[in-house]
Amino acid sequence: RKSSMKTLRQFLCQHAVDSRLAMPIQKQAIARMAGVRRLSEKDVNALSLISPALRAELWAVMYGPCVSTNAFMRTCNVLVPSLIKDLCFCAISNETEESGKVIFEPNIEAVGARFVYGGSLDYHPISMQV
Repeated sequence: RKSSMKTLRQFLCQHAVDSRLAMPIQKQAIARMAGVRRLSEKDVNALSLISPALRAELWAVMYGPCVSTNAFMRTCNVLVPSLIKDLCFCAISNETEESGKVIFEPNIEAVGARFVYGGSLDYHPISMQV
């Protein structure tokens, strides 16, 4: 962390960034480095060593409660008791996004669906031009 901040300060100084801009940049960098980053599945190599059956159980425990908050999903799960577990294992992939990342772009078809299970997602629609 100390080395990263030293490099950032050096970069800002070399590019003659005014202190009125440099200070908020440094403060934001410090705040974000201090935060605990949520581990993604890709960060845990040992997960690739467990059997698919155990992985299905794990994903069901992790994502099932959030998926179950949807009334339609709960109803379907009554009809097919393994639906939520199967959905969690076969159809959900975990992606951790950085703050401020644009997920949907105007005039670009969205592929798949997004389910926010931690954090938040802000949607800012643009006005439709005819």
